[in-house]
Amino acid sequence: MNGTTRTTYKKVQPAVCREDLPGAATLPSPSATRKCPPCNPGMAKDAKGICVFCPAEHFSQGDACVRCPVETVPNYGYEYVQWDTLPPNIVTRCEYISEGTFGLCYLNLCCYQRPAPMLADVSTACNVGEAWLASGTALVSAPSLQKGIALEMELTIAEGFSNPMAPRDQPASPQAPVAHFSIVFETSCADSSCVLYMIESFLFKVAFLRSGSTSGDDSVIDQARILSMNVTNVGTKEGIQGGGASRCLPCPSGQFGKCIPCPPGHFMTPGTHECVLCPPNTVANASSDRVGIESCVVCGENLHSLDGVACRSEGLLSVVRDNRTLNYDLSSWVKKTWTTTAVKVFAREGASYYHSFNFSLFGEKVQCKEVYDSSDAFSVNDQSRETVAGAACRLTVLPDIGSNHTKLAFVSPLLLANRLEEISLRRNRDGWKLTDQLLEYGLHISLISSPNCSAHCKKSNSEGVEEASRPIDVHFWFDSVGVPSEACPRGNALVITARCTPSKKQPEVRLPHTCPDGTCDGCLFHAIAESVQACPICGIGDYDMIRGECVDGQQTIHYIPDKHCVLTGKEAQSRKEACSVLSQKERVFLGFGVTMFVILCFALIIICQRNRRLEYKYTRLVESRNGELPTAETCGLEDDEDDEAADRVIFAKGKRKIFGGRDTEAFVPLENED
Repeated sequence: MNGTTRTTYKKVQPAVCREDLPGAATLPSPSATRKCPPCNPGMAKDAKGICVFCPAEHFSQGDACVRCPVETVPNYGYEYVQWDTLPPNIVTRCEYISEGTFGLCYLNLCCYQRPAPMLADVSTACNVGEAWLASGTALVSAPSLQKGIALEMELTIAEGFSNPMAPRDQPASPQAPVAHFSIVFETSCADSSCVLYMIESFLFKVAFLRSGSTSGDDSVIDQARILSMNVTNVGTKEGIQGGGASRCLPCPSGQFGKCIPCPPGHFMTPGTHECVLCPPNTVANASSDRVGIESCVVCGENLHSLDGVACRSEGLLSVVRDNRTLNYDLSSWVKKTWTTTAVKVFAREGASYYHSFNFSLFGEKVQCKEVYDSSDAFSVNDQSRETVAGAACRLTVLPDIGSNHTKLAFVSPLLLANRLEEISLRRNRDGWKLTDQLLEYGLHISLISSPNCSAHCKKSNSEGVEEASRPIDVHFWFDSVGVPSEACPRGNALVITARCTPSKKQPEVRLPHTCPDGTCDGCLFHAIAESVQACPICGIGDYDMIRGECVDGQQTIHYIPDKHCVLTGKEAQSRKEACSVLSQKERVFLGFGVTMFVILCFALIIICQRNRRLEYKYTRLVESRNGELPTAETCGLEDDEDDEAADRVIFAKGKRKIFGGRDTEAFVPLENED
């Protein structure tokens, strides 16, 4: 009071100890007064020194309330980090529990999407005073000698929630939540049976069960400490704003200076407060403040986005395997949904149940809804039949209670995935791993190994043929959902494997034979989609070409794909082209023969021409030996003689051409004999 506080002490309830006996411990005196620490964010002290929420359009870090700057909007909420007093909208109480209460929940922190009847078996309220005590740095569970109790704390948010930064036409979803609730706590317990529960609603309830409380043997030394609580985006009720703002968020300004949220897929620039579309193949993180380009998240492998809202795929994929690019065409799967069932399980009494799974690979929403006859035993909660929707979900199917057992009841829907995040060959992602058992790779190896093979032989076989014997798989990775638990620290995840199976013309989704209920550990769920459509598209060198018989100048050419690829509809599996009645070898031999004939003819002509030339030279040689021509006395003309053509006798020496004729322009003088 008046800005000061002090620490006081009370007896542990129920008070069973006496102070009037010798040596009894007495109740400590209150501590000296001290100055109060700052208020919680979004609050400030009033004239009486009491912390109250700041008015609308104001914010505070625990001291004075300040009006938000221009082009900003206050981020209203409840942020409790100081615990000198109990906040105004928090109440505490204690209740008895009976054995079996909370029996279905064994987690350290349980969150329900709707109010759960967790204290349905409560008999009477217990009286321990305040069940949670403000100790300055934390809200601590009160010590008590009562047995079989639950220490509860309730945070009421009557104003609802409103996100001023969310696009007005964007529906709420796990990827685009309206608000966030976070709690930081620690427990100190005698054993692992102590539990801290949380139930979601507009009223948030936190219940602490000490070790052994369900059996009535509570550990009185157990303690839970809540260090901080934070609720964001609190709305208004009847014109009254709920909560207080610890900060003001920048926002784009519209007409009259009002804050206009950016459209879906856009982010706001820090300096100019302008809305800008996220770059291609990125999406805006709807759970962030969407300020700066860093709020745009890159799409996963083989996914793309042009609107910045969601990452999608049209079914055309490309992956690299063994330094070779494989292309897939799964466009026919884009708007399809599949349903498959797990193995049937029988109870000792003979009753059976099984799980039914609904899947969608490329963004189509599937739904799992509780369906049963309102006249049967399930009609206890007939007004609250649960429905989940997303990319994949699971239902528990059991025979409807009746005389003929022909009806089925669908209960306990479980959401397995919200959206597709990646299509790749990876077997490890975000801590999840596809084992050989899930992928049935061990079965493929055992079928190849001979039963008579020795241990060393089997090892060699597994090392040598394992990779070659494995089917060609492409894995569809979905987002993780569910609440983390001791058994599943990362919640639940789903992977669907598209497996190349040339023998199956129509796609079929099934569960692994090695894990017939869809999961081997209860956390990672897996399904296999088998089809010839899941085989890669044949490229150059991926098929054999077979030529048919030449009929009437036309020949049919058939393309036979390898076992690991398929031909698309765009490329015909056979085509016709012009052909000759002669085979390829016959055409080669015929061409070779014609070429040799031409060469021989050419050589014969040359030989004949040479023969005629030699014959002519021989004839001239004979004539020159037997002729009686006068012998020339001199080799040249005297100075006073004229060169007259009539006084000379010459013989023409003709140069024979290749194809007949004689060159008459060249003359050789014939010398006179002596």
